Amino acid sequence: PDGRLTVWSATQVPHYLHRTLHEVLGIPMHRIRVIKPEVGGGFGGKSDPLPHELACAALSIATGRPVKMLLDREEVFYTNHGRHPTQNDVRIAAEADGTLLAYDIDTIIEGGAWSSFGTVTTYYNGVLAMGPYRVPNFRYRGRRVYTNKPPSGAMRAHGGTNIRYAVEVGLDELAEKLSIDPFDLRERNALPPHSTTVNQFRITSTSFKACLRVVRERSGWAAKFRQLPYGRGI
Repeated sequence: PDGRLTVWSATQVPHYLHRTLHEVLGIPMHRIRVIKPEVGGGFGGKSDPLPHELACAALSIATGRPVKMLLDREEVFYTNHGRHPTQNDVRIAAEADGTLLAYDIDTIIEGGAWSSFGTVTTYYNGVLAMGPYRVPNFRYRGRRVYTNKPPSGAMRAHGGTNIRYAVEVGLDELAEKLSIDPFDLRERNALPPHSTTVNQFRITSTSFKACLRVVRERSGWAAKFRQLPYGRGI
């Protein structure tokens, strides 16, 4: 009645929702208030302005009454998005002793039918390609393409999981080519705490080297590496 709109939503992006409500409903931003209670679990699934948030607001405006929408588990799956399918082309340059010199990475992520949170995911692919290693030179080209599929978006460390897998596989291949133990290669290039990568990603605390040593010892790596039959893992 007073021309103001208040939306309560367990969103991870209250400012994005605020702007989207303004753009879709045509209400001045100073007349919209978004209240984000304690979110609980999110993991990226609440990082978009979602259709039911807009529908709920529109119904409230139309009726002049409070409107509440609560999704069950099945409806959440219909409403939400999945992880971006990703193609990573990773080229790594290194000295003969395994000292890393450069990453050159081309990434194409499959966005689905519309934008979603994909611009940020594309950015994170480049940022998170670097840590936790010291690499003095870096080039990244990231593209997100529209496809005739459901939209992809932020989901559980989005932009990090796919590129980290690709880089780690690349490091294993490099270790094989240089005849260096994969653990030794990683320890040689691991960043210490309070480091900044060449693309300005700050790493404050890290126990990466300590973790490598514990895994190496407890897995029996020295006795098993190159000693197991083909097809048998650690």
